[in-house]
Amino acid sequence: MTRRVLLRLLLTCFCVISGCNRGDGSGEAQADAATSGTASSELSAAKLTTISILTGSRSGNYYKAATELSEALGSGFVLDIQESAGSFDNITKLGLGEVDLAIAQFDTVKVFLKLEDKHRRMAEACAVIAPLAYEHVHILVRKNGGINEPKDLAGKKLSVGPKHSGSWISAWSLMFHLNKVNIETAKGIEKLSYQDSITKLESGQLDGMFVTTALGMPFLKDLPAALGQKVRLLSLSKGFAVPPGAAGTYTIKPIPGGTYRWQPTEVLAFATPSYLLANRKMSKPQARRIAEALYGQAEQLGKKSLLWTSLSRERVARDIFKRVPYHVGVKAQLGL
Repeated sequence: MTRRVLLRLLLTCFCVISGCNRGDGSGEAQADAATSGTASSELSAAKLTTISILTGSRSGNYYKAATELSEALGSGFVLDIQESAGSFDNITKLGLGEVDLAIAQFDTVKVFLKLEDKHRRMAEACAVIAPLAYEHVHILVRKNGGINEPKDLAGKKLSVGPKHSGSWISAWSLMFHLNKVNIETAKGIEKLSYQDSITKLESGQLDGMFVTTALGMPFLKDLPAALGQKVRLLSLSKGFAVPPGAAGTYTIKPIPGGTYRWQPTEVLAFATPSYLLANRKMSKPQARRIAEALYGQAEQLGKKSLLWTSLSRERVARDIFKRVPYHVGVKAQLGL
């Protein structure tokens, strides 16, 4: 029995030694493959770039645009999409470097530049990555409320949206330039949510409300057609001139009839552009990667959302001519 055990041990050792000395390197190849696979996984994880972006409410256009941006960026990025109180909050946090990207209305940027040094520095710390669609200032009024032109808004009961929201900014700016009204001190001004505003407007407790958004906002689209019996959009008259102090911030653009079920005819409204912004400290290579993904898929993005319909090299060139501050990485990517 002892001799048999010894013989088996010798044969086992011989097989092991023979296997180690084989020239096919199969054992080493398997080990190398395992090591390579682990290294590859670690490298892939290391290449992922996490970027934070401030939007607005989850049901709004900004949040939807951010999800579409995430898809466009692809597997090289992880986009941390964050809700916010709106453009004012977005520029504040982006300017302080608390996030990497934010979406904001241009009129909010202009307001920041006119405020004290602290806010001006926040706006100056932002650079444009991409132009988004114009946002229309929807001014909803009661049909029998006596509001037929912008000057009629003075002295009326109005909701301007939550404080520091994009709607609040537009109301703050336009009411001052149009009627010399300070919405922070004027009587009859309320800062309500959109739902509370429309409820009060329909019941006659308000004369009007401001909603600044790109066309097709879900909240406005979901309002019933029957609302049109009591409420309409205030339309600017043809030839209406934007006040000098607001001319660089707002233009006049149509809202086509039927954009909303309760709005059968075309109206003319104030509009301000919106932008995808980055903190200026974002590296040039990272900004180039984002620009490459966005502008390379401009057509596909434009089919997903109206917010992306202004995305083009030509629009950027026009903006740069007007001294809109684009990130150096974007200009390098587009050759501008």
